[in-house]
Amino acid sequence: MESRVRSLEARRLHAAEFALRAKDQEGSSLMMDSCEAQERRIEIIETVGLFVSGTIGRRRLYRKLMAASRGGDARLQPPAITALGLAILLSDPAASMGREQLRRCLRSLLSALGCRRPLPVGKLLNYLGESLGQLELNLPDMPRAGLDEPEEQWVDLAVDRHATGFQLIPASVFTRSFFRRALRANRTANSRAAPACYHRENDKAPILLELHPGLSENIDFEYYVDESGLSEIVLDTESLGWGEKFHAARIFALYSNLGRAALEGVPLRDQ
Repeated sequence: MESRVRSLEARRLHAAEFALRAKDQEGSSLMMDSCEAQERRIEIIETVGLFVSGTIGRRRLYRKLMAASRGGDARLQPPAITALGLAILLSDPAASMGREQLRRCLRSLLSALGCRRPLPVGKLLNYLGESLGQLELNLPDMPRAGLDEPEEQWVDLAVDRHATGFQLIPASVFTRSFFRRALRANRTANSRAAPACYHRENDKAPILLELHPGLSENIDFEYYVDESGLSEIVLDTESLGWGEKFHAARIFALYSNLGRAALEGVPLRDQ
């Protein structure tokens, strides 16, 4: 598993990826632009399209997506990985989502993926939460680079479906100092500017503060969304304790307009 001091480019790939937690998935080579990866991306789009068109049913869709998730060593690009993970979570029979609702969700997923727009992650997770009764977010254990690494500089927020073994990471949280160090290291290593999603004009914090003035009474923050539709929340704090993690999860819930959602079982909004 990659360490917490990896570049932001590698971290963003990790945040986009869901896992089956199978040992045979570890150590797969990074083949982002391979023909096999492109073929798998097309396979995902075609499989979802078969359901949207009414050619196959929900259970067959779910089985085909599960099979696609286990196929080959080629690594998909983050948007395709995220789309596959979302499609599996939404089509999971245990989610009890209505057929027409599922079709609408998957149609919006295909539209964003086909047009290379950020995926509507928050919107789709909200629908998933409605079908489940509540969207449960948790805090996966994070790796450390060494004993001298400061505690809790970065955490992920995960949607973990224990019944299927899937874990999707729709948001990550950083201390500002960790984020800045990682961004500088990425620039130095790659001799290029930071990705456009990290530019100041793409910070969603001002909009959130305007819509939810109460957030200004808490920790100062920045909020970015990458090309996969995944959120990256930067808090102006030295470490990430429970209060900071809960605050970041609440910000994510507000940005994504999540109705019923909880972090480790604790509701994020008044319900």
